[in-house]
Amino acid sequence: MVKEFFRKYITTENILLFLMVSTGALLGFAFVLEYFVDLVPCPLCIVQRFFYLFIGISALVGLFASLSSRLIGGVVVLWAIIGGGVALRQVWLQHFPTITDSTGCAVSFGSFLDSALFALGGRGNCGIVDWTFLTFSIAEWSLVWFGIFLGVGIWLAAKEKRNGQYQ
Repeated sequence: MVKEFFRKYITTENILLFLMVSTGALLGFAFVLEYFVDLVPCPLCIVQRFFYLFIGISALVGLFASLSSRLIGGVVVLWAIIGGGVALRQVWLQHFPTITDSTGCAVSFGSFLDSALFALGGRGNCGIVDWTFLTFSIAEWSLVWFGIFLGVGIWLAAKEKRNGQYQ
C-alpha cells in the first residue's frame, strides 16, 4: 500500500514541483517579513535568498528541460550545502555573538559584494534575532529548510531507473 503510494505520487516531477513551490513560498514569506512586518534583512539573509532562488530555478530547469534527476539532484545538493553553510554561520553568530559593530554584520564578503548586498537591502545585524516562530529564529528555520532541500537533492541524485521506472 505504501509502496504503491510512493510509486504513484512521489515522482521526479512532483519532487521538482515541491522544490519550486517551497522555495517560492519561502521567498514570498521573506518578502512579507521585509515589507509588511518591517524586518530589515541582514547580508546573510540576502545571500540565503539567492540560494533558495537557485534551488527553485534548478528545479524549474530540471522539470522543463527533462534533465537527468541525478544531475538536478546534484545541483540541488550543491546549492543546499552552500546555502546551509551560510545559514549555519548566521545561527552561529546568533548563538555566539562576536564583539563587532552593533549596526552591521560580522561577516564580510568583500567590498563589491558587501556594497551589492547593502544595495539589495541587507542592512540588518546578522547576530541579532529579530523574529522567532516556535522558538526558532529565521536563520534556524532557514537551516532546517536547507537540510530538507539537501535530503531531497540526495534522494533525486540517488534514484535509479529500473524497467523504465524510477525506484
